[in-house]
Amino acid sequence: AEYMGTPRHSKPTPHRRRFLSALVAMRPVEGHWLTLLLVLCFWSVGTDAFRVGVVNTSEPFVFVAPQLGTLTGYDVDLVTFVLGRLGDGNITFVPFNTVSELLVALSANSSSLDLAISALTITSERAKLFQFSQSYFTSGLQIMVNPQDRRSSFSRAIFSPVMQLLVCLFIIGLLLFAHCIWAAERWHNSSEFHKSYKDGIWDGIWWAAITAGTVGFGDKVPRSSVGKIVTIILMFWGMLMTALLVATVSSSLTASFFTDSIASVSDLNSKRVGIVQGRASGDYARSAIAAQFVTFPSLSAAIAALVAQRLDAVIDDSPMLLYAAANMRAGAVRVVGTVFNVQRYGIGLPFGSNITDALNLQLLRFEEEGQGDAVYKKWFSSSVDSGVDSGDDRTHVDPMVVFALSWTAVFLILGTAIGCASNIAYKQFTARPLPQNAAIMRVPLIEDELAAAEAAFVPIEDESYAQARRRVNQEAQNSRNAKIVRALAEAAPWERSQGELELESLGASEAVSVRAELAEM
Repeated sequence: AEYMGTPRHSKPTPHRRRFLSALVAMRPVEGHWLTLLLVLCFWSVGTDAFRVGVVNTSEPFVFVAPQLGTLTGYDVDLVTFVLGRLGDGNITFVPFNTVSELLVALSANSSSLDLAISALTITSERAKLFQFSQSYFTSGLQIMVNPQDRRSSFSRAIFSPVMQLLVCLFIIGLLLFAHCIWAAERWHNSSEFHKSYKDGIWDGIWWAAITAGTVGFGDKVPRSSVGKIVTIILMFWGMLMTALLVATVSSSLTASFFTDSIASVSDLNSKRVGIVQGRASGDYARSAIAAQFVTFPSLSAAIAALVAQRLDAVIDDSPMLLYAAANMRAGAVRVVGTVFNVQRYGIGLPFGSNITDALNLQLLRFEEEGQGDAVYKKWFSSSVDSGVDSGDDRTHVDPMVVFALSWTAVFLILGTAIGCASNIAYKQFTARPLPQNAAIMRVPLIEDELAAAEAAFVPIEDESYAQARRRVNQEAQNSRNAKIVRALAEAAPWERSQGELELESLGASEAVSVRAELAEM
């Protein structure tokens, strides 16, 4: 056996033990030694059948062919190729009803199995019970739903991640443009954008909202060059945001009537979800998803319950779900969402097996010689090309982006509110009675200025009385305005606020003149 390159089993099988007992019982009479030698030579060169444990309901990896009644599938083709290279290809498949039964039989101290294969996921817990070969297949989990159980969800459409992202961007942009226009117009257009933060910022928010919404009532118009530039940018930004918001709402509402109520793992909370007994997919689902799980002995039983609408979804290995969906009538079930929890399949062997190294070598040759691609196309090309929707049609947005923008909008709103509250508190503080020696109190009344102007009046030749009166009034007004400007420029904060009140009592042209002089100082 060593010369033939055939790995031997670590212990005699039952029929070998019976054959050895019969040989021992033979009397070494003449002629028997030659027969014994020939039989031993033939027996040493031949190999016993490899006992392979399988679960014959693991389509498309291991299952019974309907017409032939024999085992077939991806794993059957794989193990036939690999073990054929290790011996004479004599294989005995030992069927089990569930994965749990197969794992118990393989992990027993005196296991009668040489190996086990049925899409067994390599996990740390299983590695404590038996050893695995190297991985031969990479898989993952997906979700199967019943398309007949499709329900529209207005709230899911409105509060989708994309909608949340756009709303946050709109609020942030609105507040930023409101602050920009207030800062640009408060000194040049205070009649429309108040100088005080509390009133001015609301003027800016109102202007930004009607401009971004392409309404434009025209009650507030920027006068400065910076304000006009801000307005141009806001108009284009508003058109873009309006188009995106309208398109998102309409598409989300339309899609909610034609897409499944379950489209990803996050939609499974509190739903009735079917899993297969003994599979690693069920163990992961129980630990990671807050759903109501129902265990089934096989995937076909879980799918039958899903079709009968006793379940909301089924979670299992992606290749099995895709194969099952492709081989059922059109529209019976639907595979949705992306693949999650990536898994790797391996061949299970008892501890101490002497074929592990040789098996891993043949698995590498299985891929290198192109057999892996051929077997994969044989069993999975139809399920991949069958039109099964294995993706989520909704636009995906990184939750961290939505989270960051949401908090940015919250901070801007809080900052605006704090600014308004501070402005109100400041006005209340400055509304206290002024001291008698306040600068604004030193500004004389207009009557005093008129008396002084009339006393210093010098008539001009050919000047009429009306013209002289207008000239006296203008000189008196200019003198008083100049004193108000100096008082505002030199006064303390509470005196300046009183000066602002004094300006409001002036006419429009005089107020503009005073503000212009104050801005030049």
